[in-house]
Amino acid sequence: MAKPDNTQKRKEREEKEEAEDGLKFVIDRAKLKCDLCTVPEGDLKVNFDTPTIQDKKVATIVEKDKKSVIFKGNCKKSPQSSSPCASVMQLADWKDVGTVYFQEKFPLLLKSTIKCNYGGVDIKITDSAQRNAPEKIDTTAAPVPDLEKRIVELYWTYNDTKLAKKSRFYVDMNLVVKTLNYKEGESVTVSIKSEDGKPLTDNLTELNLTGTVGKSDTVIFEKVLKDYTLNLLETDN
Repeated sequence: MAKPDNTQKRKEREEKEEAEDGLKFVIDRAKLKCDLCTVPEGDLKVNFDTPTIQDKKVATIVEKDKKSVIFKGNCKKSPQSSSPCASVMQLADWKDVGTVYFQEKFPLLLKSTIKCNYGGVDIKITDSAQRNAPEKIDTTAAPVPDLEKRIVELYWTYNDTKLAKKSRFYVDMNLVVKTLNYKEGESVTVSIKSEDGKPLTDNLTELNLTGTVGKSDTVIFEKVLKDYTLNLLETDN
């Protein structure tokens, strides 16, 4: 009689445990690793207000800048490894995240990764920061709620400088629109009018602008208007 293959069973058990571990929630002060950092171990700091697990805030996909992804070494990809990771890091979006919302955002899981476009490598989570009996999430069975799409902020800029909403300018201005619950590539329409009813341009008293949502949930309309006192009105989504 053939003996059971204990090696194969142990391998299957380890693979199952590893897959289950990958579904753990990630919370504040989770540990990160970047192979291109001279100090490869980093920290994940949760800056946004979210529910807590074990008295620490749950990390979500909005944590993707140098205030959240913290490395204290230099990037090996920079000339002579002389540039601090914090100064050159260019983060993409988190991948392999959960599908249950925390404060209208998807949570990070232990298996989640985020790519640094400067170095061209994935930053991994090595420790979820949970202790004792870690909580896990079923990323396949949880329903995704149909959340309301809306615009949360609009403002004018010139040379990347934020301007007041009601002022007279004599330069081409960009209109920046911040959205919530839109997917990248979705269309957004904004209506603008002058506050005194005078024509905006070409005898138009109202101007409708349509653009697509890009990175960071943002739409940018470049060189929209000049030489008018403007008042932003409600948006038409």
